[in-house]
Amino acid sequence: MAFGLGWKMNKCTYSIIKEIACNINWEYPVIDIGSMVYDSRYDLRNIFHTVREIDFREGYGVDLVGDIHTISLNNEANTIICTSMLEHDSDPVATLQQIKRILMRNGKTIFTIPFNWFIHNYPSDYWRMTPDGLKIFLKKEFAHVQTFGIGRRLEPHTVVGLVNAEINDDVIRRLNRNWRSENGRVYHYTKMILPPIFIHLIKWIMYRRFY
Repeated sequence: MAFGLGWKMNKCTYSIIKEIACNINWEYPVIDIGSMVYDSRYDLRNIFHTVREIDFREGYGVDLVGDIHTISLNNEANTIICTSMLEHDSDPVATLQQIKRILMRNGKTIFTIPFNWFIHNYPSDYWRMTPDGLKIFLKKEFAHVQTFGIGRRLEPHTVVGLVNAEINDDVIRRLNRNWRSENGRVYHYTKMILPPIFIHLIKWIMYRRFY
């Protein structure tokens, strides 16, 4: 899960990718772009088992260190995962063109990008995209695209984009039910019950501990 969004988003994004992978016909080889993780529990190798993991810096979950804009790969993946990376990319259009070049014919890609999420510099944070915005962006290079938000309807914490793959409305509803908040369902309903001042205190303690 790229660029270290922290344990909360890593867990959430990992769970989203796992649910999607169970509901699409993905194939090997699999490449993860922006792959560095800070917790081995959320390494995509736990889902896909054999993954070529690429990031711009060395770290856990990285097989190949390189810049996606210049890396020399052609038609080498049937499935590409790109999670929580595009917001840190100064030239996402170039990245999309590279992904198209790396992807085999009719290959599938899973994108996630945070939306209602704080600015996090790894090393910089440039963009947010709504589901409609991500769809327009992906359609620059791909014809078959599905996008949707995870979280509150008008304030999704995560936006998902699928290329050459599609999941049904029941799966999307399940994802939204389980991940109403990026911290999970329990946190969401606790937030509805506890006074706001305690929620802010808990969030401050969690932020100070993990960031």
